Amino acid sequence: DGLRLLRLGRFAAGLDFEVEPHTLEAARGERHALAGVSGERVAEELRRVLERPRAQRALALYDQLGLLDEALPGVVPDPAERALRW
Repeated sequence: DGLRLLRLGRFAAGLDFEVEPHTLEAARGERHALAGVSGERVAEELRRVLERPRAQRALALYDQLGLLDEALPGVVPDPAERALRW
């Protein structure tokens, strides 16, 4: 389920743990599953992330996994054009 990909970032940031490389690779490969999640559920999960003290860490993980483009289509510039420094 695509929502679990967002929860991965929230829990990793909130609990301050590193995600295993194999898990990161698997999540990256499943990033398109997020398209099957309703916008309301994605928005709620992003709200929860942004309310936490380590939101920047979760967003950096989402960027690393390619989830920002999936979760916020048209809002986040193309990865080739942006110069984000998390």
